[in-house]
Amino acid sequence: MAPPRVPTFLPELDVMRGAAILWVMYLHVYFSGWASSPEWEGWFLRVTHLFAHGAVPVFLFLSGVLVTRATAPDFPRFAVKRARRVLVPGLTWMTLALGWAAWRGGGLGRDLVASYLLFDVSGQFYYLVVLVTLTVAAYPWLRAPASTLAGLAAVAVMASALTVAWYERQDLSGTLAIVAYRNPLVWCGFFATGMAVSRRWPDLRWPRTVTLAAGGVMVLAGAVYLYGYGTRGYTPQSYFGVTVFAFSAASLFVWPVLARHALASRVRVVRGAARGAAWLAPYAFALY
Repeated sequence: MAPPRVPTFLPELDVMRGAAILWVMYLHVYFSGWASSPEWEGWFLRVTHLFAHGAVPVFLFLSGVLVTRATAPDFPRFAVKRARRVLVPGLTWMTLALGWAAWRGGGLGRDLVASYLLFDVSGQFYYLVVLVTLTVAAYPWLRAPASTLAGLAAVAVMASALTVAWYERQDLSGTLAIVAYRNPLVWCGFFATGMAVSRRWPDLRWPRTVTLAAGGVMVLAGAVYLYGYGTRGYTPQSYFGVTVFAFSAASLFVWPVLARHALASRVRVVRGAARGAAWLAPYAFALY
């Protein structure tokens, strides 16, 4: 049987990328409520944060999808191409952020330099550490068959789930929090899932049963997440919760389908929102 044709362009990826960056921006604008906030706002905050914390998983999933399509004939050329597209722009923005922070703080102190070396000077630069690590680790698997990548994804998802479960039980602050965000084990499941999906379904069109099952997992994870908030006032810290992880992982099999439907929707507002997100996609990396 001939291998499935690999599409050269999937517009739903741009929709997902643009929507994800809006969620990231939302998280940093509306990170927590106030003591005087009404009860409904607390629920609204938790629900929206559950969805928003799927943004970084979406970016890593898309990176995994796209890395399997790399055409570089050897590792040096593969590394140079990826560095030119990801690492160099990221380091440039991070250095500009360092200069801005030094100017505002009145000088380049030791703490600021340490933050720069930890990719913690500003914003979401921890993503560079994670993405570069996972991209390099992925290279030996780029030509692997679908069955091998499926097995790799299963192992990676389990490793991520266990790592997240461990972090959920810790007091995430200071150095531990910095390390947690940069720990590839937290994120490798999303990246490997993208690789496996891209090899099995290059057009990202899997059976409807897969989407329905994933939607069921999202509903269940969301219900447990909200039950914890309603009964104990508890929600995980940032991405480091099993419910958040399960919701985000399952959503990767739902968002591409919804993005395709939104682009083809007869409802003008829905179609316009999808096209707007796609328009924003080229600027996502800089905004991130």
